Amino acid sequence: MSLNITNDTCTERFSKGYILAMQVAIGCTCALSLLGGALIIFTYVAYRDLRTLARQLLVNLTIADILISGSHLFGLAYNFQREENITLSSTSSHHLLSAMAHFHSAGLRSSSPCENNTTEVILSCKLQAGVTVFGTIASFLWTISMAAYLFALIVAKSRRVSKVVAVVSYPVCWCVPLVIVCVFVGESKFGYFRIADTGWCYLAGDDRATEVVGYDLWSYLAIVLLPLLYILIRCHVKIKLIKIKGLLSLRLQSAVKLADLKLMFIPLIFLLLRMWSFIIDIPLFYITDLNLREKFIRYPLTKVLIFLAGVGNSAQGFVNAILFCLFTRLVREKLTQCCWRKRDRRGG
Repeated sequence: MSLNITNDTCTERFSKGYILAMQVAIGCTCALSLLGGALIIFTYVAYRDLRTLARQLLVNLTIADILISGSHLFGLAYNFQREENITLSSTSSHHLLSAMAHFHSAGLRSSSPCENNTTEVILSCKLQAGVTVFGTIASFLWTISMAAYLFALIVAKSRRVSKVVAVVSYPVCWCVPLVIVCVFVGESKFGYFRIADTGWCYLAGDDRATEVVGYDLWSYLAIVLLPLLYILIRCHVKIKLIKIKGLLSLRLQSAVKLADLKLMFIPLIFLLLRMWSFIIDIPLFYITDLNLREKFIRYPLTKVLIFLAGVGNSAQGFVNAILFCLFTRLVREKLTQCCWRKRDRRGG
């Protein structure tokens, strides 16, 4: 059965003011993340003494975050929702409600997502959704890889193991997302992201296996492993500091404390940015009653969570730039020197 879905379906859930506010907030966050990502890559390329293996992993994570922010920004700018007469294929209206009730599967499965008889729109939708899924999975994997690298280097005290972790990260963190996206493209798993009505495309259909492989598996893996690894690293550092605290100079103690704070903030910030998606995912995944799902989507608190999830999922690049550039003394000093040199040249 063919159903014509108009914008009225979404406006029943979200007011135009809410949609506009969410699009503006996410758009600004994406732009800041792109600038932050550019800053991280610039510092890595411009300064040789910053080209450490840890920074190399950070650059790869940044590339993944840039893909996420760039694809979200493209979806907002293109705004697939504006395409009129979106025709979606479904076997029943019951299937339609089920598909729309999922947060991460907010489109409907059809032979071609965002189908409006325009090849450009169909290809653009698939491309934007594919880049988003690819970048999201890669971002989770690179974040875990960075934690595993630091754990091997600091706790295991093995440079050899840490190098192996770094080398293995490349095929795992880039090839796994690529394979998943290729399979999803072949099986038409991408469609318009109607639940949040942000204007972009994402995973389509009510297939729970698609949701798990396309997002949930990697997000929950990260939410479990990151805190665990960083807690172990912090405990190890604390124990070592107690033994040698009297031997360290005040400046070195200050530097160690700053590094310790950074180890604490990395998992905390990750959880702060991503927890909103986790909170939404759990009830939508386990609630089987369609009416209860629809009530959950319409609940005012859910709208707040969707807003925070959209901003948080797009903000990783910006937050990483603050944490690893502005809050890192060596990088901050180099950027300050660079700015002063340019100022002196203009003054001269």
